[in-house]
Amino acid sequence: RAAAATTKLLRHEVKAEGALDSHGLFATTASAGVDPFHPKECTREYSCVTAGHQKHHDSSRRIAVYSYIIAGYESLRTHHVPCVPPNIDAFLFLDNDAHDHIRNSQRHKWTTQGWKIMNVSLRSGNRFVSGQRLTTKFLKFSPPRWFFNGTWDWLVEFDGNIALDFMRLGRFLETHESQPLVLLDWSYHFPSCAGDGFECFESEATNMLTERKSYIKTSRANVLRWKKVIERMHEENINHHGLLQEPHYFELNIMMRNLRHPKAGAVTHAMKKTLQQCHKIQRDQFILPFFLWSHHLDTDTEAVPFKTLTNELGYCMVFTRQGRN
Repeated sequence: RAAAATTKLLRHEVKAEGALDSHGLFATTASAGVDPFHPKECTREYSCVTAGHQKHHDSSRRIAVYSYIIAGYESLRTHHVPCVPPNIDAFLFLDNDAHDHIRNSQRHKWTTQGWKIMNVSLRSGNRFVSGQRLTTKFLKFSPPRWFFNGTWDWLVEFDGNIALDFMRLGRFLETHESQPLVLLDWSYHFPSCAGDGFECFESEATNMLTERKSYIKTSRANVLRWKKVIERMHEENINHHGLLQEPHYFELNIMMRNLRHPKAGAVTHAMKKTLQQCHKIQRDQFILPFFLWSHHLDTDTEAVPFKTLTNELGYCMVFTRQGRN
């Protein structure tokens, strides 16, 4: 593990203010190969009147699922809404304004599919990260405490433009009970970094610093600083335990937390540390791998291939995104 002095350096440099010279930081991977593609578009509608809905008992696991739509980042759809079987409780969080203006047809679609609609107040932003984005990060990394009251075995979170087949979710999670956390391997975006999480991190960070600049516009200096420190720590540890080893870089539009695992508490702590840095950096994908590593979770976290989620869970995207927050 990293020496205490190096960890202190990380904390000091991320908190420091002022621009950082970007010269020499992008030596590992050119950004040209990062593809812009998303998961395939959802094509099927989910019906609760199926044999699969009656066979929920194939999994005895109790699962809480939640998603959220904040500040109009996505439109509230009335299509491709997953049906909720009896072993799952599903929650859709809307900010107060969206909750007050939801149409009856939208509410009816989600509630008849078994979802509970919840409202959440917007957080205050800062000069690096907007209040809308911070609200989504609180929901993602520090969701309501009642999720952890012992009712559920697993907690599954995904972005508002993602859909899954809930009928297959319980059985899928049963095959991952030895892991405290199941995430999506990011390397489908950039196959040449498969098996090398650090190279994947370099690829995405460099791409956003040089091409998709709007993604990190207000926190650019902090991203540069974070990138430099991660590179330094990786170099110092490469001989015995590299910082971001295979295949630990993740696409964080879906997260599955095993609440019964002995390391569930460590996952919660790593998530809270990630949230702290999300006050300064707009992209959580840059941050979480470090805190999984520092909490000794890097080798326990499962990085599921993109094709696995597609084939086994029907993972797909609904094109409802309307902007960036």
